[in-house]
Amino acid sequence: MQSSSRLIRNYISQGAPKEALLLYTQIRREGILYHQFGGGSVIIPLLLKACASLFFLYHGKTLHTELIKYGVTSNVIIGTTLISMYSKCYKIIDSHQVFDERLDQNVVTWNAMIGGYVQNRFCEEALEAFRRVQVDGFKPDEVTVASALFTLIMSPFKIFQLEH
Repeated sequence: MQSSSRLIRNYISQGAPKEALLLYTQIRREGILYHQFGGGSVIIPLLLKACASLFFLYHGKTLHTELIKYGVTSNVIIGTTLISMYSKCYKIIDSHQVFDERLDQNVVTWNAMIGGYVQNRFCEEALEAFRRVQVDGFKPDEVTVASALFTLIMSPFKIFQLEH
């Protein structure tokens, strides 16, 4: 199983996400389950990123369902990658749902959500999320601030609203 994990990593690092997803699908068809899959906590985020890069929403949702079944969506890396995957596939509602279901939100998960809003051009929601980061007691980092600034650039009317 470790060799399959390594092969999936190699496919993705060499810019062949489709081949990585095909291999994972083949492994699953052979009856190998998530918890039997070596390096799953590393491989799963890579597979989710592959789904996002190819806009393979169906595969991403299938993988998400499997992750729910094994109770690993609370892993911060996996949860954040799910948020990003849904956002990149223009499913901001699904992205927001994953975000809301996470009990251990932090600045990284907030950044993924704000980035998703920005990418989907939900400027008001992005700015509101930026405010909530601070209200919830997190210190915005460079990524948080850059996303908020990009939102203001995308929507100059918002700058006027903030000034008045």
